Amino acid sequence: MKNIYLLVSKLLLSIGMFSMSTLCWANMVVYPMESGLDSNGTAQVRVLSKSNETQYIKIVTKQILRAATSNEYEVLAQPGLQDSLVVTPGKLGLAAGSQRVIRLISLILPEKETVWRVYFEGVNSAENEDSNPNTVGSTVGINLVWGVLVHVPPRIPVIALSLNSATGQVTNNGTQRVVIKQIGFCSAAQQCRWEDHTANIYPEENFYFSVLKLTGNNTEIKIRYVDWIKKKSAEYIIRK
Repeated sequence: MKNIYLLVSKLLLSIGMFSMSTLCWANMVVYPMESGLDSNGTAQVRVLSKSNETQYIKIVTKQILRAATSNEYEVLAQPGLQDSLVVTPGKLGLAAGSQRVIRLISLILPEKETVWRVYFEGVNSAENEDSNPNTVGSTVGINLVWGVLVHVPPRIPVIALSLNSATGQVTNNGTQRVVIKQIGFCSAAQQCRWEDHTANIYPEENFYFSVLKLTGNNTEIKIRYVDWIKKKSAEYIIRK
């Protein structure tokens, strides 16, 4: 019974610390929370202080692999790689009421779109100088870690999808992410019946649509998707 009491006490303490952290580090605002680099390989995010005190911030960059799948995971950015995402500065002091611009740079755009998460964590002055720069949330304290999702476009954007009609699997054979919003089932007369089906498919990844399984050869499959690089909606015929 004593062990159960201690466990519950620790749980309540953790919840309380999280609530306090939300109030405390909500004084530091990071925006936007999702960003895409332009064709020159650059973008910016801003860190805005809402505090009356100077804050010290550690920044950690991780690449997301197998993105938008059940096998998604993150790895630390490897410095020195030409197509790695560079974030500058890597740490900073944020004066009360001030804001700082954080630059996101890809020196060479990759052959296929990559996606990253850039973490911003408030630390005290000593931690800012001495802690491992590659760890996030490793210290016990009142912190709220902000994670900005960053998309890096490919050098040559290409939309290319294929369908295995026997299984309903759609494969992204192109170089950029495809954000599917609707699927159209079209007859030979180009009359389409549109249904809402959403998916976010990165290059070399697959997504299964049960509605596409065993579609006949006489049915043409189209999608409506968002092209985040061109910033517009478009349609695409999926080849079988």
